[in-house]
Amino acid sequence: MFVCYKNRSFFLARESTLTNETNGPTAPENVLGEITRRLATIAPDEFAKPDGKIEKTDHVVGTIMDDDLKRLYTLFILTHEDTRKAVARGKTILFEILGKRIPNNPIEVLTILSKDQEGVHLLEKSQDEFLRLDRFSDLVKDLFWLQVRRRFPDLMSKPSIGIRENWVICWTEDASPHIEILDLNAMSPGFAELFGQRVH
Repeated sequence: MFVCYKNRSFFLARESTLTNETNGPTAPENVLGEITRRLATIAPDEFAKPDGKIEKTDHVVGTIMDDDLKRLYTLFILTHEDTRKAVARGKTILFEILGKRIPNNPIEVLTILSKDQEGVHLLEKSQDEFLRLDRFSDLVKDLFWLQVRRRFPDLMSKPSIGIRENWVICWTEDASPHIEILDLNAMSPGFAELFGQRVH
């Protein structure tokens, strides 16, 4: 469950739940195990539906009919949303530390942070959470597109492939960074770079 941290005590309470009182930090879930578990919970009526329109530069190669591949696509979308929520939580913490505004002067930012070690600790934890979620999402994304290329072997040599509405798979001659299935304007620059290099 993802929530915004409205105060630090809530964040600290959440952090404490990740620690076993007798054995220390709880061991993280196996990555492959997490992927398998989450895929198994996605029912057909919960599939995310791609909504990108077919463009003039698109070359249609087929349509995804396999529910397992649709589940992987859905998990890709869900994990991307996880990273976006982590970014929002980090911004909430940062605004609390800086007093609801971010100074233009980097030195002023550092000065404020140096006076709030607890806040810095929470910010570091938030960054760690984002990196964990972001890398997991990146892995799921790569698995999805690898499976698409295996399903449609003609795509193996294509540098730019995409998915459109009604589960249509295509490749395009336009290799510029672009993506139809996600709103890049709502992402941080890091997200745009992550998802926009090869896939659209």
